[in-house]
Amino acid sequence: FPSPLEHDLCVFAGDLNYRLEPGGAKEEQNQVVRDAVAQGKWGKLLQIDQLRAQQRAGLAFQGFAEASIDFQPTYKYDAGTSRYDSSEKQRVPSYCDRVLWLEPQGAACKPVAYVACQGVLVSDHKPVTALLDWSAGSSQRTSAE
Repeated sequence: FPSPLEHDLCVFAGDLNYRLEPGGAKEEQNQVVRDAVAQGKWGKLLQIDQLRAQQRAGLAFQGFAEASIDFQPTYKYDAGTSRYDSSEKQRVPSYCDRVLWLEPQGAACKPVAYVACQGVLVSDHKPVTALLDWSAGSSQRTSAE
């Protein structure tokens, strides 16, 4: 079987565990993120996203794409609620749950929708879902015989 990166389309989805890192003391980090969430400033949050920083540095998920994030961070909630962590740990809300894809030359994958499922209350995460429109195009894969 070919490796995952040799397929016509490779989709990686799940809890990737990347966090938001605004810098400063833990209490300040939490307040900066929670204030940005309250104001709907997703772009500000994505500037301090570990996954995006790792991608820019070429250290993780090179060449993978992600749809625009237009929703609040999907982690860490008090389980059974839509309230961010109120435990003594006071974890910083983060975009842990992601859908990424890698397409070969000549293929086209376009995001139609990318949302967090805010109504799901069974976990400390809000799952995300993506609808992708994919066309194989003229990608050419060679196989070893």
